[in-house]
Amino acid sequence: MRNSKGSVLIFVLIFIAFGASAAIYVYEKSMENFTNVSDDFYENQSHIYAMSAVTAVEQILEDDDNSYDSREEDWAMIPLTEVPYGTVSISVTPINAKIPLNDMVESKKYDAERFRKACDEIVDEEQIEDMDCAEILDYIDADSDTSVGGNENGGYEYSGMEFKTKNSPLETITELRILSKNPDNYNKLIKYFTSQDDGNAINLNFASEATIKMFLPELEDYAEQIADYTKKDELKDVSNIQKEFGVPSDVYLKVLPYITVKSTLFYVRVEITLNDVPRFYHALISKEGTNTAVIRFMAGLDGDYY
Repeated sequence: MRNSKGSVLIFVLIFIAFGASAAIYVYEKSMENFTNVSDDFYENQSHIYAMSAVTAVEQILEDDDNSYDSREEDWAMIPLTEVPYGTVSISVTPINAKIPLNDMVESKKYDAERFRKACDEIVDEEQIEDMDCAEILDYIDADSDTSVGGNENGGYEYSGMEFKTKNSPLETITELRILSKNPDNYNKLIKYFTSQDDGNAINLNFASEATIKMFLPELEDYAEQIADYTKKDELKDVSNIQKEFGVPSDVYLKVLPYITVKSTLFYVRVEITLNDVPRFYHALISKEGTNTAVIRFMAGLDGDYY
């Protein structure tokens, strides 16, 4: 059932957060260096707004008892909220709307080759010439064996620093900036990939047409129909793709381990603009049934982190 109180809850928690910090502001006004204190106030206020916003999203997700995700859920349609001194913008996206890049590493739980082929297809489709998926694989896998076209020796330069091959999974998708020699290529890749793993399947209710085609080539002929359908409606069960789009049983069974309509991990991106200065916060919220938890929260820069 969709929670009609979602937007109200966001506003109430943010408003309470403002009231709770008002006393700090009154106190700081009496300080000698008011300009610096005022800057500190906006910074502190942004943190409080962001934490309150994430807490509110956590509550909305907890109240969501649907067996499927929809673009019409309250958590997916949170409006821009006006607050004293500025605005709060919140976006919530299921992690499994994109392909988990770390799953290129071999595992008994899934076919890593599917994830590697998707990466290769995306690099080719987006005409990325200065990055090879083998480099990404060598960066995230635990071994020291160099893949064909890969690099286990490091030597990556980014922002005036040199990085070694990590040999462990990506924590945030922004780590791809280290491997990408061209910022435009990074922006192309993050349309498809996430650094997090939510069960090795993609959520058909949120995945783009291009993502479906690249990750599930078996559904290439149906990807446009699926993406168009989920923009205005939702698939309540993965089996619906057979009835709605005529997907044959053999194709359906082949992709079944890699498709879902439900998520257990959500990326919350919060933009707080106070006194015309934007600040950005990023969080991950897990959801298992009615149990939700904020598992990551950080201040950061503009752009996607997960």
